[in-house]
Amino acid sequence: MKIGEPPLSAFVCLYLCWLANSGWAINAKSQEIPKIGQPAPTFFLPQLDGNKFYLSDYCGRQENEAKPKPRKTVVLNFLTTYCKFCKQEIPVLNSLVNKFPQDSIVLAFVDVGEKKDTVEAHFKDKSFNRPVLIDQFSAVADKYKVKNFPTTVVIDTLGIVRFYGCGYTHKNIIKIKNILNILFNRARAIKK
Repeated sequence: MKIGEPPLSAFVCLYLCWLANSGWAINAKSQEIPKIGQPAPTFFLPQLDGNKFYLSDYCGRQENEAKPKPRKTVVLNFLTTYCKFCKQEIPVLNSLVNKFPQDSIVLAFVDVGEKKDTVEAHFKDKSFNRPVLIDQFSAVADKYKVKNFPTTVVIDTLGIVRFYGCGYTHKNIIKIKNILNILFNRARAIKK
């Protein structure tokens, strides 16, 4: 260091102060997961089959629609092709959702951070008919604050988050099953 030059630590300190005030620093509040009982973040993503999946087509409020669409409970399962626990959870969730009438629940698998060809190769031999969504740039995963895989979110017919769970555990599967039973029974009671 030459005489008259500020020390390197001063530059580091200035940079850190700029970073903290510029919006690039992590805001702890923005890292909160979607709260149970609060509206789910809306989104749309491309599906593996080429269609688009709009969350609002299945759940949430419908305004200004001449013929309202039937609302469904939505189960979002965020995963990756390389996650061994995700591979174990897929058939369990599929089996669980199959116990309910097809017009009451939508189970969608959201692949995070991978290209379509990778996802296509992984799902081509799967024997179920569920939407597989491509979140290649993790935009929706970021909205839902997904940090671990698998992460499962249950959203009721009104678009309200009713479950948010990370990891494939027996406890989470039991909770999901119980919540789906409650939501299905509530929806059935309203229809009567």
